[in-house]
Order: sequence, then C-alpha cells, then structure tokens
Amino acid sequence: MMTRTHSGFPLLLLLMTIVAATMIAPASAAVHLTGGSALESEYGPTTDGIQSAFLLAFLACNTAATDCRDPRNHLVFLAQSDDGVHWSLVPNWQPHSGSVPDVIRRGDALYIYTGGWVRRYRFSTQTWEDPAPVTLIDPDADSGMFADPSLIVDEQGRLVMFYLLARKNQDPARCAPGETSCVKTFHSAIEVEGSDGAEFVAEPGHRLQITIDSSGSASDPDIFYDGSRYVLYISRGNNIQVYTGETLHGSYALLDSLPDGFLTHGPGGTPAGHFDPTTARYWTFAPARGSISRAEHASLNTFLNENDFVTILEPGDIGLAPSYILGSPGFALNTPGPAPTATASPTPAASSTPTVTPTPAPTSTATPTAGDIISHTIWPRQTDPAIDDWLEPHYLYLDPDRSLGDTLFVHLPGSFGKPVNYQLILQEVARADVPAIGLRYPNRWTVAGLCRNDPDPDCHEHVRAEILDGVDRTALVNISPANSLQNRLAKLLQYLNGRFPDAGWDRFLDGDAPRWSKIIVSGHSQGGGHAAFIAKEHEVRRVMMFGSPADNRDDKPAAWLLKPHQTPSNRYYGFNHKRERGANQQYLAWGLLGLNAFGPVVLVDEVSPPYRGSHQLTTDALPRTGDYADAHGSTVVDRKTPHLADGSPLFAPVWRAMCCGAPQSLFLPQIRK
Repeated sequence: MMTRTHSGFPLLLLLMTIVAATMIAPASAAVHLTGGSALESEYGPTTDGIQSAFLLAFLACNTAATDCRDPRNHLVFLAQSDDGVHWSLVPNWQPHSGSVPDVIRRGDALYIYTGGWVRRYRFSTQTWEDPAPVTLIDPDADSGMFADPSLIVDEQGRLVMFYLLARKNQDPARCAPGETSCVKTFHSAIEVEGSDGAEFVAEPGHRLQITIDSSGSASDPDIFYDGSRYVLYISRGNNIQVYTGETLHGSYALLDSLPDGFLTHGPGGTPAGHFDPTTARYWTFAPARGSISRAEHASLNTFLNENDFVTILEPGDIGLAPSYILGSPGFALNTPGPAPTATASPTPAASSTPTVTPTPAPTSTATPTAGDIISHTIWPRQTDPAIDDWLEPHYLYLDPDRSLGDTLFVHLPGSFGKPVNYQLILQEVARADVPAIGLRYPNRWTVAGLCRNDPDPDCHEHVRAEILDGVDRTALVNISPANSLQNRLAKLLQYLNGRFPDAGWDRFLDGDAPRWSKIIVSGHSQGGGHAAFIAKEHEVRRVMMFGSPADNRDDKPAAWLLKPHQTPSNRYYGFNHKRERGANQQYLAWGLLGLNAFGPVVLVDEVSPPYRGSHQLTTDALPRTGDYADAHGSTVVDRKTPHLADGSPLFAPVWRAMCCGAPQSLFLPQIRK
C-alpha cells in the first residue's frame, strides 16, 4: 500500500485516515478551466503531441472549493517543455485524481505514479491504459505501506523505486505522537520482471536513515544521476536536504559541502532534481507560493536562496483559475532510456492484485548487493502456472563471477514467513560460494497448531509430508502437487536451467525432482522442521535447523522424530535462542536426531568457531528489536537478528559454520538414525 506526504502544503497530520481513498483507482475528474471549458477524465483516450524533451507531472488543487490539505482533493497534470523554462500542458491532457505524482519514461511507455497506482501511456499507440495498483514486498514495511515513491531506470533498464517507509495511522513524515525523536527510513525496491512497473521487491538494507525530533519531518525522496554519482533530494519541511551515493543500490551520505546538507531554506518541499549534461548544470524544481519554480545552478556545493528560483509554471499557464495552487513536481526526460536486458516472463499473479498484461520489461536477475553477489527474485508462477497460492517471490543469491559448484543451499521460512524476511543468511551463504535460495512454500499455519487436538498419532508427519509432495494424507491441509514444496523447488531449478542453460542448474535435478543429495536444506521454525523431515525422507548434503524442530504431543516427541532417517546424523546442525519458548523441545529433538554424539549444546556467545565441533548451538544475545519476546526469530530473521557495529549480522560466523565449514565431527562414526 502506498501513502503520500506532501510538504508543499501543510502536512496532513491525520494522513492515514485517507489511505483507503488513495488505494481506490483514480476517479474521473472534471476540471473547469478558465473560459468555462471542462475536461472530463476517462481512461483510454489518446493524448497525441507528447513530443517535447522534458516532462513535468504535478498536482493542482482548487483552494476556493475544497480542503487542499486532503490529497483526495488533488488532481494530477502533465506538462512538457523543450527548454525546461517554458511549459505547456500536454495536448488533450485529461486530469485525474491523485497526489504527489512522479513520472518516468522507459522505452515505449510513460509511467505516472500517484496514490498507490501507476498509469501507463504507450507512445506507439498514443493511448493511456487503465491504472494498475502498485504493490511492494518489503519486510520492514507495515502491511506493505510506503510513501512518496521516486523512480529511476537503472543500467539494466529496470525501474527502481525509492520511497519512505510508512506506518498505519501515522503521518509517515513525522514522529508518532508522544515521541521526542524518531528515525525516518528510506528504501529502494526493484521492479518485478513482467509486472511493467506495478510490482516491486525491496533491496537489502537501507538507502538512508534520518533522525528527526518531534517538530521535524523527512519525506519525499527524489533520485537522479549527475554523471558521476547518484543524488537523493529529501524534503525537510519546506527545505531541501541533499544526500549522495556512489552506486544506485548502496547507501547515501549527507553532502557535507553544504551546511548540514541543506541546499535550500524556504524554497523546497517535494522537490525534483535533474542534471543537464549538455550544460553541466543542475535543475532543481520546487513548489513556491502556489506555483512551481526552478533554480538552475552549476553545483550542489552552493546554498540556493529564494531569488535563485524562477517561476516556470502558474495555474493560469494551463488554463486554471487563480484559486488553484500547484505543487509536488516530478521531472522526467522524454527519451526511451536504456532497454530492458531481457523480455518478460509470464506476469506473476497475486490473489489481491489484478493480473497485468505482460509486456517487455526488465529482468530482476542482477540486483547488486554488497560483496559482489547478486540477487534474483523469481515469482512462483513464472516457474509453473499451475501454482496458484503462496505467490510471493523466491529469492536467489549467488556470485555471478563463479561457476556453480556441487552444492546448493535452500532455506525454508517459518510459519507465515516469506523469503524476503531471510535475505541476510542467503547473502552470507552466497559469499561462501554456495548459491542460496529462499523458497516460498505453503506455510499459512503452524504445524503444532494444526495437530494440537488432532487424534492422528502421526499428524505431524502427515502434515509435513503433504506440504512436501502434495499427496493427500490429512484433512488439516489441502496442498495440490503443484503447490507442494518439492514441486516449487524442482520447477524453480528447471526455470533457472532454462534461463541460464550454460550454468549447469540441472546438476541439482533428478528428473523432475530435486537432487537432494546435493542440497543443504535449511529452515526456521516450521521450515526447520521441514528441513529435518526432508532429511528423514532423502539423503541431503546438510541440514540446518533454526529454532526447530519441536514437534511433540503431550510433551512427547512426535513419532516421525523416532523413525530412521536417510541422512547421517553428522550432517545435522541446530541453532536456537536459549530463551525461546520451545528451546527444551528442540534440544530433545536434536538428541533424537543423533546430535549428542558430537558434543553438548554450546553457547556461541562465549565460544569461537568451530564451537568445539558441536552441532548443537544456542545464544542468549539480545534480539535486534531489543525485546527477548523476539528470541525465536533472532537467530535468522533479518529484522530480529542482532547486528554488529559495522552493520553485519552477529551470527554470520554461526551460519557459515553450520552451512559451509568442514564438519568438525567427520572423524566420528556417521550415525544414521
């Protein structure tokens, strides 16, 4: 869900009361221009004459007829110019409802983002398409909510969206009531292949965090490139603060050549920036006194005064009455930009999102991350159209400069979790030269909750087996073969093998099934129980169990834990938090899996790798959230796992030892339970 702040007008303190309205498709609007004519907005008309070099999207509001603090009363307009100074409304433009728009062109398509929706224009047919909802997957976003998106096209032709994290029932630009200070976080997200700018997945880490006090605000990012670095404008009330980054996908630092990074005091609020390479000068757009102004300047090292800005667009210039005010400019070059690196795969469907007609769109297969690894996001329906639930993307991290080895890492999230919540461990494993997959699979329950009152003594086994292969064994879950964990992994590997035929992904396939003997199976909570269960059914390369397994009935271990396993015990590793509720059940399960043969439980807080060769590891570290109530997730969930001062995960050495270090216990007999 997208929300909007608007620093050009007084901030709407009760912003979140209108979120429902911003998520409704932009409505038809009638704007009465000077002279009495009216433009009735209907989606699908032609708009010929979008031919000038520069485009400017902006909002307008009639102060004489409505409350302009309410974004529901804003209308979106589009103007064009050949010099950046003289602007005119795009011919036949039909305004629509929306606030704080941004505009960007890529190839044959022009995109206008506003109010949680994207509206596309096709130059080849000179037509506007119906608006489509914009969705975001970001584990740090409250219910997928975000504010103030700013778009840029990266070197691979993908749309990258910068945005401010938002919270329910709170103005995203300000601190919550009662807070004396707070941190505002800005993220970026990569367009999902095939979504044509309608679906995005967050990149790891923060692009920027700003601490503000109770009277301050931070919002409305605007991203652009100046030929040598990326520049991020941030609206600080009616002021513009400047941050820069060496890479688009990295972190951004305050521009220290300006006092506290401020480019303006006064003119500003919802700014837009551009660097003109032909003149080597910057253009900064900002709302001022109900109009839109522009400053042209030679560098970002000099503070701009109000008299540096020249009014370039007033309500009367586009036929609006004097009672209207303009604001929130979004700037774009009217050039095709870099072409996508590949054609689109089938559009991933989502139960709450209408299907978007597939069009050529950039791939999502080379998102840069720290350490020279890249990430791929692959939606389950891209791999198998028969998959019709649990549709959030799989994640893959790997080093693109290394050939595939003989080992694959697959991590299974806990109950209700998604791969997007477990990217840190995937990154760490990939840096150890093992390609790492976070797999989306059926997990909309807890196995313990399903089996708590079920009379079947083998309930846990039957539930886990049906999730694994989709064969009907219990009425407690209804998993089709297509939606099964095993099919999802096999189809993902087949997809990767087809897309990268020279990489050798087929080495991890055994016909139409995963070749488990080459796969490290890892999982958290419910996923860790599945990892152990898969190792019971198949011989796997290794097993990594985080906060799991804890299957039990009346405090007695579930029957499947007592049965023979195909995987030798010296390949199992467990890691939990000693304060999590199910810790004792997990220790009991680890013993039944044979881990006691390799040493007692070791507290990793006090011992260095390889942790005395033990395969049973625990911690008492405070979760990143500062609350021991999050102990269960703190060993591996991105948001909860503690970090060192340099930002790296505290438990990275533990993950590496479990996954990729030579087992210290190989000299012991390989006990097969």
